[in-house]
Amino acid sequence: PSSLVDCLLDHALNPVLGLMEYGNIAEKGEDYAGALAHFEAALKLKPASASLTNACGRMLAKLGRKDEARARFEADLKINPAFEPAKKALAALDAPAATNS
Repeated sequence: PSSLVDCLLDHALNPVLGLMEYGNIAEKGEDYAGALAHFEAALKLKPASASLTNACGRMLAKLGRKDEARARFEADLKINPAFEPAKKALAALDAPAATNS
């Protein structure tokens, strides 16, 4: 098992992993704007990552920026046409909003 020090060293040596982790932490804390900033920073370092593009799209959707989210999910599918999370996210964007009656 890895120690905390090993984990921190991995993230120091691989900034993409560190930024992804900060993004995940921010998302769990419902800081979607903060998470988006971390995921976008990671995406600049690894631009061909469908999972990072998808993470950005998820945060944009949670922030109500659906057109931008759609563009990210469509970009995912250009990177990897079989990427299921992007297909599901697009379907969710297209689904009618649930109503509380």
